[in-house]
Amino acid sequence: GCGGSGSDKGCSNRSNDTCSRQSRPVPDRAIIKCMEEGPADKGAMPVNFNESKTTEADAAGDQPLHPTSRQMTAAAEVDGHAVGAVMYLTVAATAAQAVSELGAQYFAKDQLSLGPASMDFYLSFYAVGWVIKPVWGFITDSYPINGQRRKPYLMLSLLLAALGFISYGFVHTRMQFLAALIFTNLCMAFMSVIAQALLVQRSGGKSLNGAAVNFAHYYCVKTSCMASLTMLAGWLISFHSARCVLMSTSFLFVAVFLFTPLMRETPAQKVMCPKEQLTIIYGLLGRREFLGVMAYIVAFTAKPHSQSAMFYFNTNQLGYSPRFIATLHICGSIAQLTGYSLYKQYLTHVPFAQLSRVATPILAVVSALRLIQIFRMNCMLGLGDRVFTLACNFVLIMTTEVLWLPMLVVASRLCPKSVEATTFSIWLSVHNLGIWMSGVASFFLTAALGITREDLSNLWVLIVLCSLATLLPLIVLPLLEVVDAEAARRSNVGVNATGSAASVNNKGLPGNKEA
Repeated sequence: GCGGSGSDKGCSNRSNDTCSRQSRPVPDRAIIKCMEEGPADKGAMPVNFNESKTTEADAAGDQPLHPTSRQMTAAAEVDGHAVGAVMYLTVAATAAQAVSELGAQYFAKDQLSLGPASMDFYLSFYAVGWVIKPVWGFITDSYPINGQRRKPYLMLSLLLAALGFISYGFVHTRMQFLAALIFTNLCMAFMSVIAQALLVQRSGGKSLNGAAVNFAHYYCVKTSCMASLTMLAGWLISFHSARCVLMSTSFLFVAVFLFTPLMRETPAQKVMCPKEQLTIIYGLLGRREFLGVMAYIVAFTAKPHSQSAMFYFNTNQLGYSPRFIATLHICGSIAQLTGYSLYKQYLTHVPFAQLSRVATPILAVVSALRLIQIFRMNCMLGLGDRVFTLACNFVLIMTTEVLWLPMLVVASRLCPKSVEATTFSIWLSVHNLGIWMSGVASFFLTAALGITREDLSNLWVLIVLCSLATLLPLIVLPLLEVVDAEAARRSNVGVNATGSAASVNNKGLPGNKEA
């Protein structure tokens, strides 16, 4: 039997003629039937994660990554055009996160009169909805509505998000602000789960380079949308209150909501029961590859930052206007696109551990360059504040994206089929948990240094400590030496519904992806 579609095909040869016929693309129904028959060669040995023969650890019960061929039928429920339409419409909607971040900063500063430390603390709670993304993934994977796993949940989250942003018109206290911030991000997190599941499905059967291209395209679209909305939000804040700008964001969700019913989604032919999904995820949690990637993500994201303190430095001491603050965000978006392009064109063949070993120290040095502006040495060098800020932010964000995008590609290769939304959401929820931890750590560190909206004298100490913390991922880098993304994709070991090892065809690949 063989499974999959497109150019990456796996065949268990009944005969040379059969394999030759099955090496060509076939319709989805034929794929499903072929997968359900299972591999013809019952004596075929499964290949482990590192593409070697079965080890003693496997025989002792080390759980493999993938579901059986019968459990993969739900992966063929959406055609390519519908996947693309749903995915990119959802990207356009979730790009409102840029407006939410910029508007929330000005709302907290101007409407609630929060200082840098308090702003770090309250804004860190936006990550709550993103941390529990596996819950949203589990819901959309396990409980289809009218046979559809994506579109109904997308419509519901769009409607609720619109109502959430309208609620900013009634926010007058810190707790009300916190409630609106958490609720709107819960809705946007659900939307992103749907898009990520679709991206994982589209990329699972591709080579590592093909998957990297898919990721680069997705994030280019997302970044472009966020840049456009940030520019619009910065312009609006110059003339209207942050409250008004946040409320107007609801129109974006309403527009996408009205268009979404026009999209078609093929009803899921088979959906795994929650027990089966939990069995597969439990086996995934026990693998060293999974734990290594998770540890790196936490180290990469949970370090303290000086973002809020620098916001007050830029607005209060350097006198940057809301329009220029929006320009900084747009410059950051261009830097992201540049980082994606650099990775796509030149770095997809570089092992991630090697790339991280070189780029992480560069990131720490660039992060410390802001000391030049803090001590006003840029003026002595003839560099204007705005030029220096734009250049420093550009290099910092570009280097960060060069490190982060390949990490997502590696993570996507570990996602079992039929539970793409749940497993890939685990990765990103760990990422967002790290962001929340970073906000809390920044709050305590900023408060301990006595930095307030009136007193920024210790800002340089905060920047030095944050730059040193950027090196933390190097500590856990040895755990990633065992992770081989292509070996993960080609692994043909499965997990049956009871959790025991089962040999499946080569299309039992980990790695449908999207984020």
